[in-house]
Amino acid sequence: MIRAVIFDLDGVIVDTEPIWFETYSRVCHSYGVTFTEELDKLVKGRTNAYRQLTAVLGIPEKHAEFAEKSRKIYRSLFDRKAKLMPGAVALLKELKKNYSIAIATSANADRLEFNLEKFPRLRPLLSATVSANEVKNGKPAPDTFLLAAKKLSLEPRDCLVIEDAESGLEAAKSAGMKVIGLNPGHVTPQDLSKADRVISSLSEVNINSFR
Repeated sequence: MIRAVIFDLDGVIVDTEPIWFETYSRVCHSYGVTFTEELDKLVKGRTNAYRQLTAVLGIPEKHAEFAEKSRKIYRSLFDRKAKLMPGAVALLKELKKNYSIAIATSANADRLEFNLEKFPRLRPLLSATVSANEVKNGKPAPDTFLLAAKKLSLEPRDCLVIEDAESGLEAAKSAGMKVIGLNPGHVTPQDLSKADRVISSLSEVNINSFR
């Protein structure tokens, strides 16, 4: 029986995927390369995105520099452009009546915190959070979701995950959890076919069907 719902953060609770694409496009341009949808698909939802990108682009020695540029540009864009996904708060409020709620993200603790600071309505709705700093292996490894279940004092089989990235879907499945794949249609297409259900908006979430 489902007793908790665990949400990814980027692209599920907060609409940041267009911001990430613009960030990576700007940074890649500074190195004379084009950030494509294929590259976006490669790094979406992964903890080691900066390292993967610099490796693929053939500039692994620029990893730290690339990461710092990305963080500065992203934060500037986030402060001006970030918004909640449609229906996010309403869904969390409704779910909280019957389920524990957690966020389990590939973002580091600082980035998770400034998301919660920008959108303070989220914090009181959450029973637990997990950031990339808290696990040895980030998504697509299952560690992030397993720690969320542990913090909620639940077995993985009692948890349902809502994810928008292939890496997150793989992580949740490896953790032994049911998964709803969110495909809002305005970001780089992801293969969510292995999800237990695929939806196009948070308004379509139906937990009752998993009982």
